[in-house]
Amino acid sequence: MERKGGYDLLEAHQRWLADRCELVLVTQDRVTPGRNVRVVDDIRPGDGRIGGLIAGSDLLVLPSRLDQWPNAVMEAMAYGVTPVVAAVGGMPEMVDNGRAGVVLPDRSLESIRDAVASLLDDPERRRRLGESARRRVEDYLDVRLTANRLFDQIRSAAEGLPN
Repeated sequence: MERKGGYDLLEAHQRWLADRCELVLVTQDRVTPGRNVRVVDDIRPGDGRIGGLIAGSDLLVLPSRLDQWPNAVMEAMAYGVTPVVAAVGGMPEMVDNGRAGVVLPDRSLESIRDAVASLLDDPERRRRLGESARRRVEDYLDVRLTANRLFDQIRSAAEGLPN
């Protein structure tokens, strides 16, 4: 919860958003349930239930303090769920701010609130971003495509090396 920014998200939700939406926290940490908060603490990596949770969501919010390329963001995008992410690691590249999701301008509670509230207020924008997120995964981030691009780069770099 701490590293992924979960406590910040929980606080922003309880202060400003609890009357507007349900927050579903997927974590193995102990979290005291709050108003309109559901804690799912029995899902482990590879558990088939995570797809249903993501697919049934309007947003995936990950105000992480430290993450390189989180699977949760990729999974949400693949399901057409709009991601709201921190500007750390590869997340800004993943969501391409304003095109396939929202990158938080900073880690403040107010930024989390504003990003979530703006997407709750504009379901059409949320839908468009979610559709764009899905296309981005299919067109640019699919492992078959990225692996082939990586192999091409390695092959190109190796061509000039002596045997």
